[in-house]
Amino acid sequence: MKLIEEGKISGSQFMWLLVTIVLPTAVLFIPALTIKYSGTSAWISGGVFTTIWAFIIVWVASTLGERFPGMTLVDYSSLILGKFPGKLVGAFYIFVLVLTVAIVVREFGEFLVSSFMQQTPIFVFNFLLIALAASAVRNGIEVIARMNHFVVSLMFFALIFIFTLVFSEADFKNLYPIFEGGILPIFRGFFTPMGWAGELFLIFILMPYLNNYREAKYAGYKAALMLGVIMSIDIVIALAVFGQQAADYVFPVHTLATYISIAGFLERVEAFILALWVAGITMKVSIWYYCAVIVAARTFNLQDYKPVVLPLGVICLTWSITIFDNITQLVEHFDIAWIGFSLTFEFIVPALLLLIAVLRKKRGAEKGR
Repeated sequence: MKLIEEGKISGSQFMWLLVTIVLPTAVLFIPALTIKYSGTSAWISGGVFTTIWAFIIVWVASTLGERFPGMTLVDYSSLILGKFPGKLVGAFYIFVLVLTVAIVVREFGEFLVSSFMQQTPIFVFNFLLIALAASAVRNGIEVIARMNHFVVSLMFFALIFIFTLVFSEADFKNLYPIFEGGILPIFRGFFTPMGWAGELFLIFILMPYLNNYREAKYAGYKAALMLGVIMSIDIVIALAVFGQQAADYVFPVHTLATYISIAGFLERVEAFILALWVAGITMKVSIWYYCAVIVAARTFNLQDYKPVVLPLGVICLTWSITIFDNITQLVEHFDIAWIGFSLTFEFIVPALLLLIAVLRKKRGAEKGR
């Protein structure tokens, strides 16, 4: 079946795309939201449990994609459920993807306004981010993957830089006692990062553009493990430096960066970290935006995805401004509403599609047949 986009990416590029799908925003929000409920055991909630959940998401999404090699989400949803229900699935995921882009763009704007440029209208930041992402999307998945390979390396460097230089401020006694309050707070602390880990469901949208679709599952597992390790370290360092007071900071990693001082002459490095994070968030938005455009084009039977880029960009920009009144509503959204909603589109719908496909013995033709 001919794809709307002819670009192809390698297994390595696919893995790094999956990392970027989650990392830039998760590393900012997860520590505070997890520590709020799990306290000193937050690294178990946000690291260990989240990694296990990510593995489940990867298995469901990649197994579904493997049954229909070379087919898009809309195509095999129509094969499994019928043409009209399949289109409804496509419409549902257009809504989900556009909403997520709008939320991530709002996160970006809120972070810059609250932490660095309080006098600048949030519209300016959101507009610039959407414009950069739209340019990347129009250039296709291969360009996005190449750019991301470079940017994700810078993000890792930034995190290693922060964690290494604040290590002297850490007091690991703040990690005790473990299991304070029992197992229930750990599970409650897991619910919020579960939504971020579940973002790996995008595997089944991106799989048709992988050179060898059988590499998807292994790449997904590697990305999930890598993200789990990073988030565990992120939470541990935040706890070790701030203790349970870390829950009071909206962006603990940014606050950690302000602690960095080398011999009294290298200070204010958070501006440098900001530049790297902006690059990372631009790639995350580009990937989600690209998925939204591809699903929309396929749902409406378009021959080219590029005409959809501008209309969806305008919707994302408008929604990013109007969806929340302030940063408090944004954080509350992740803490309450996002948990059930993300579970629906990240796990329940893909799992139901896979179950129905198995029961009805539906599968696509192997490539090359």
